[in-house]
Amino acid sequence: MYMKKTFLASVIALALFTSCGSDNGGVSTDVVKNPATGATEFPEMKFEKTVYDFGTIDEGVKVAYSFTFTNTGKSDLVISNATTSCGCTASDWPRHPVKPGESEAIKIEFNSAGKSGQQDKMITLSTNCEKSSVILSLRGIVNPKKTN
Repeated sequence: MYMKKTFLASVIALALFTSCGSDNGGVSTDVVKNPATGATEFPEMKFEKTVYDFGTIDEGVKVAYSFTFTNTGKSDLVISNATTSCGCTASDWPRHPVKPGESEAIKIEFNSAGKSGQQDKMITLSTNCEKSSVILSLRGIVNPKKTN
């Protein structure tokens, strides 16, 4: 009886997880095929920098930075998701296709409240580029609050 219940629960969970899709505003992350040649033309993200060192700050200070990039590829660039390595870091990214030659920014905010010491926060972008994952890094040192 226990095995049947466990199996049934597993089947239901699997159905729920596989039927729930991610809605990215109706923008497809499929690559674009060139109708003349049939070749796949990928977008490409070229960043000014992929690592930002905010230096040394005091605990409780918020750090904001924008990672600027240009689509140097041949097709529209779509960022379907941006995940951060912890809840203390938030990100905002373009939710629309970035045309070839256009520039945009990934905005990052790090809240140092409750943090101290060396910090290295990663932001992982899911894209429709040939290399689908891009990792950005925000790092620095947080001085702990002084206690009296």
